[in-house]
Amino acid sequence: MPTSRRGSGSVTLPSGQTLAIHTRTHDDEDLPHATKKTMADHLRKYESIFTLTPPRMRMIVDAFKDTLELGLEKPKQVVPMIPTFVFGWPTGERQATS
Repeated sequence: MPTSRRGSGSVTLPSGQTLAIHTRTHDDEDLPHATKKTMADHLRKYESIFTLTPPRMRMIVDAFKDTLELGLEKPKQVVPMIPTFVFGWPTGERQATS
């Protein structure tokens, strides 16, 4: 197996697949490791970002409801929706099968 100076290389298996090989060549270097405190700090940070409080959820629901009501009041209004993929209009010619 030919390896480069960086400790990586590849081997071709009998099946024809190529297997990549990577080895660490700098064992004397200390890599940074996360401490429990650092991980706990990150967890608290992201929990606070993604946590929805009841007042925040109420604000989101009310905004959605207002937008929906406004869009349904009159014809030709825009109601934001999740995209769907409809490839044509029903013609009424299709018959149900049992």
